[in-house]
This record gives sequence, structure tokens and C-alpha cells, in this order.
Amino acid sequence: MMKYKEHIKSGLLVLLILGSLVLTWSVWTYQPQFIEAPNTEYVQSVEIGEQLPLSELVQPVQAMYHENGEVNGTTSRDQVEALFASIRKGQLGEVKPVLSEDFINNGEILEGRTEFVFPESLPLSLLPQLIPAEGQVSETGTFDRLVVDISQPSTRVYFVSNDNDQVYQAALREFDRSNYISLVDSTLKSGEAYFRYEPNAGSLIYMPVDIRSVPKLTYSTMHLSAEKFKDALFSNPSYVKKDNTSSSEESYTDGTRLLRVYKNNQQLSYINPAQTEYDQLSGGDLISRSYDFINDHAGWTDTYRLYHYSISEQTVRYQLYIGQHPVFHTYRSYGYPAIYASFKNGEIHEYLRPLFRLRFEFDRTMIDLASGQTIVDALESAPDIDPSMVQDVKVGYEMARQPNTNPIILSFQPVWYVKYNDSWQKVSQMTEGGDSVGLE
Repeated sequence: MMKYKEHIKSGLLVLLILGSLVLTWSVWTYQPQFIEAPNTEYVQSVEIGEQLPLSELVQPVQAMYHENGEVNGTTSRDQVEALFASIRKGQLGEVKPVLSEDFINNGEILEGRTEFVFPESLPLSLLPQLIPAEGQVSETGTFDRLVVDISQPSTRVYFVSNDNDQVYQAALREFDRSNYISLVDSTLKSGEAYFRYEPNAGSLIYMPVDIRSVPKLTYSTMHLSAEKFKDALFSNPSYVKKDNTSSSEESYTDGTRLLRVYKNNQQLSYINPAQTEYDQLSGGDLISRSYDFINDHAGWTDTYRLYHYSISEQTVRYQLYIGQHPVFHTYRSYGYPAIYASFKNGEIHEYLRPLFRLRFEFDRTMIDLASGQTIVDALESAPDIDPSMVQDVKVGYEMARQPNTNPIILSFQPVWYVKYNDSWQKVSQMTEGGDSVGLE
């Protein structure tokens, strides 16, 4: 009986050992079948208008040719940009400083050369994105004028800052000189006559000699979808709540960021609260960051050009253009004819822009504006104008809404503007008797 019990115990022990080995082997070799979870990351792929290269948004606004002490040129956007496009087909050599304090004010140096004028001082670091270059530009200066010299066998270009008397130069290689000379002959040498207006040491302004005839224009518009901007600007639109604040305003928020739509002015405002830390972007990075932000959602809905940036305020503005003239916003004018972006700690903080795009031009009336000399005389005789504050003078458009139109119809009235203490204002508002001398 005892032997029988021992055999049973031995058998059970063997079974337990075998079971343990099988269980251990199963644990070691077990491979669970996982079900792949869907990717819930939100990808912003909204396109509102067009995506454009930065070189199309950073363009000169005047092209001048200097010969025998006289200046002829053009402000036609098509002509200026065609001339500059021929420059952009070349390749820049090394950019180096030039030891010359009075380069831009020396008529002999400019003799026989072409001069391109930009609306804003640009960082030299931006050059490789405008004109192909052999390498990165190591210089940290700025320029607001580009002078082309084809008097020698090798073409040279000069980058001039009229504000702080900085001049840089570079060779321009792989450049079609014959095509460029042909363009200069046909558009500049026989172009409009200009004279130099220098209200102060830091401002050189080319003013037209003759009376300006500029079209007053009327356009129909197309309203841009606020829902598309919501999808583009919020990281997860499904969390965004809409609030119809009033019949003329609506807002979208995810609890942190805020998007407002002003229906009467066809204007959009987006706020992304700033972080506590503050890190300034350089001029080149500021322009590139604003361009990337707008380009990512194809935000170029009409013709816009880089017109101003401020390192101290971390802001960038791209101005709306109609033909060859910018559209400016002044007191009591309709809407906001620009795309504005501000940054805090390197991130977008505020975004302001029109919520329309122009569709069809259906009315055009030519308006005679005052000559350049008449404008200069009016500015110089105005008792409240400090010449040291005058930075630029040009014809621009004032935008107005025609009443009781839906879709909204906009008219664009040509007006003489002066950039005074960093602000564009109508000359007629700063001088006496503006309307009577054709200032607007």
C-alpha cells in the first residue's frame, strides 16, 4: 500500500514539473497580436489662396537710370519686376563692404548705372533667397537700393543703405547683359523724367517731373471663408467653439487662441497669447518666419509685397497692391489693405488681414494728380511738417466701400501720400489747400 502511494506522488510530481515547463515555454514564446491604433494627429492642409516664393513678395518699387546728370525711370510694377527678374537670373559672388560714405549721393558714381529702389531696408542675409548666390552672405548689414554697373567687362552690383551710409558690392556672374541692356534701353532711358528730393540726410526720394495721370478703379470682391482660416490657424479645429458676438462680428476660440471676424470691414484678426519668455528674431528670420506662416496656408489671395518690418516690435507687413500702386490705410479709410503678423518668442502672436479678394475690375476713370514739384512745394511750405520726419513720398490708393453693395464693391482712389515719422498719411491732410492742387 505504501509503495502504491509513493508511485502516485512521483507521478504527480512529474506532471507538475512537465506542466511548469510547458507554462514557462508558453510565456517565453508568446507573441500577442496588437491592433494598430489610428493616427489622430491633425495635419493642416488648408489652402486659402496661393503659395508663392519669397522672391515674388520682395520686389523693388522703382527702377531709375542715371545719365548726364538726369534721371529717367519707371514705377510700373510689370517693368520694374521684369528688369529685376533679369538680375535674379544671374549669380552673386562674394558680398563685401565698400569703403564709401557718399556712394548714393555722388552723381558721378551713379552715372550710366541702373538703380533699383526698395520700399524697406532689407537684411543682406535675405539676398540668397532673392538672387542666387555662391554661398551664404556673411555680412550683417542692410540695403534699400541696388545699383547695377555694366560699364566694365564684368558686371558688378552694389547694395546701398541710404539710412546709414553702408555700401556692399558683389560680382554678378552668368548674367545676360545683352538682354538687360535691351530692357534698360526700352523701359528706362526713354522713361518718365524724375528729380531728386532730399528732405533730410537720410531720405533720397525720386519724384516725377510731370503731372501724374492715375486710374481710379472699382472692383467687385469675393468673401474669404472664415471656416477655412479656422481650420488653418487652430491646431485642432474640432475643439474650436464659434460665438456670434453680434450681427457684424463673430469669433472662434479653443480656450487659448482667438480668431475674430469683422464682417462690415471684411477683416480678420487672430491672437495667439504670448509666452512668458521673450526672444527677438533677427530681421531676416522675422521676414522668413512671417512668410512661412502665411505661405503654409496659401494666404496670398491678391498681389502683396513686403513693405515694412520692425525688429524692435517684431512685426512684418505685406501691403496690398493694385497695379503699380500700394493701397494704404489711414484714419477713416475702409478696411485693412495689408497682411500683418507679429511675433513673440519666435512664435506667431497676432495675425491681421483682409477677408476678401479682388475679383473683377469694372470701372476705370483717369485722374490727374499734382506733379512731383507741386507736392514738394506743398510739403516744404507746410508749417507743421518737420523735414527731418519725411521718409518717402508716393502715389497710393485709398480704399473705400460703395454703400449698400452685396457682394461688397470697393473703389480705389489715387492719392499722394507721405511717409512721415513711420506712418503713411495723405499729403492733403498735412498741408493746407490739398484738394485745390490735385493732391487727391
